[in-house]
Amino acid sequence: MALEIFWQLPVNGDGRTADRSQWNRGDYQNAPSRAWRFDRVHGHEEVSYYDYLVQVARAAELGGFDGVIIPQTDEGEEPLIVAGAIARDVRRIKLVPELPAHFLSAVYTAKIATSFQRLTGGRLVLDLVTREPEAGAWHGHDRSVAEQIARADEFLTVFKGFWNEKPYTFEGQYYEVLNGGFNGPLEGQPLPEIVLSGTADEALVLGAKHADLYLFDAESPEAVSAQIARLKALAGDRPIRFGLRAEITARHTQAEAQAAAHTRDGEGDPRLSGDYDQVAQRLEAYVEAGVSTLILRARPHLEDAYRTAQHVLPRLSAWAGRLQHSA
Repeated sequence: MALEIFWQLPVNGDGRTADRSQWNRGDYQNAPSRAWRFDRVHGHEEVSYYDYLVQVARAAELGGFDGVIIPQTDEGEEPLIVAGAIARDVRRIKLVPELPAHFLSAVYTAKIATSFQRLTGGRLVLDLVTREPEAGAWHGHDRSVAEQIARADEFLTVFKGFWNEKPYTFEGQYYEVLNGGFNGPLEGQPLPEIVLSGTADEALVLGAKHADLYLFDAESPEAVSAQIARLKALAGDRPIRFGLRAEITARHTQAEAQAAAHTRDGEGDPRLSGDYDQVAQRLEAYVEAGVSTLILRARPHLEDAYRTAQHVLPRLSAWAGRLQHSA
């Protein structure tokens, strides 16, 4: 089974510890009066946090990762803008912005996506996320997960229909299109892969209907295997790949990994912390459970992109086999 591995970009700041007051990557500078502050480093206006994100993306590309995932967070940079900003600096890897489909126009998103495919040679992947509503969130909405999923279902129906059919007409509960479709150079671009996630029954049904790749969090391999079986049963003959999102702490020794995890204030799953062999073996267990895509992250994101590529990925049998075939 082919194995894809993605690295996550730190859209809301980065540093060596969990203490945000010590984060100073890119133009991120802490100020005692504010929980979050971005300021030009040393007063040089030409330096911004996007320069650091380009560094991390370049590290992922040089390390052999297949792509970078760009998370949607309340306090972080907008994933689509980040993807566009780094697209010309990385020329091989896939770009995977997380987007809240339930807030977006399906037709306008399709327009953005087809132009993005032209820009990148078809490297855009859309990760559509649904989350429990939070008070005071940046978007100012409190739609339930069930409504988010219902909107995402209709969004994807319109998005795909508008992309593949012309003229395209649709009238639903949330979206309406009359004789739509692309013309000229926007026509005929490859449809972006669709990534979905979630453990609610409605989310699994949505994934069975629309997902090319479905992501799970790092529960036990047995729990992930059971979720994969549920989704396969719902999807029937429709092919879906399965992925895992995981925070790792990998070092030369288990003691060094424990010290690093402590420095990061206990971040990450202890099941994915240890020396390089231990972390690789634990990731292998998920691959054996049916996962073919790994979404990995670690802090500091720049150094750990190289560290993971050099010491963890070659220890994965599917990855080592791919490197051997390439050689």
